[in-house]
Amino acid sequence: MKGSKLIKGMALAALVFGAIACNDKEEAAAPVASIAGTYSGYSEASSAYFSGMYADGETATIAETADGGLSCAFVSESWGEFSFSDLAVVRDGEAYLFTASGTALMGMGETKTEYAATLAGRTDAGKEHFEIAFSMPAVMGGLTVTLRPGSAPAAEE
Repeated sequence: MKGSKLIKGMALAALVFGAIACNDKEEAAAPVASIAGTYSGYSEASSAYFSGMYADGETATIAETADGGLSCAFVSESWGEFSFSDLAVVRDGEAYLFTASGTALMGMGETKTEYAATLAGRTDAGKEHFEIAFSMPAVMGGLTVTLRPGSAPAAEE
């Protein structure tokens, strides 16, 4: 009799914890539309060989795909064309965190080379406070180009 009550109690606890765990996952999943949009600002690039290279007027676009996922495109006159699909998005309090793997097409003139790239970003719901880092480990000892809102900092003299 005691064993039966113990088993029923454990089964009930497992059911409750299972329901709570499922509820947490639903709350943690971020709606696709929450981060879709255009992110404009400046980029800062750094690598093993340099840091603090800025470019104004940069834009990344995160768009919903036909299958309900997200893609990201970042085209920079300074750094090339970046393309990512299947962004993973989670909500972290008032912010959204997103990551993806993709490619970067970089080069001079007609000569372009495709590199493996990763994306890691964070934004608020209003898309006013964001940071999106595009990283290419095989370029210049590890190149990272980070897009932020606003204008590039003034050069120090």
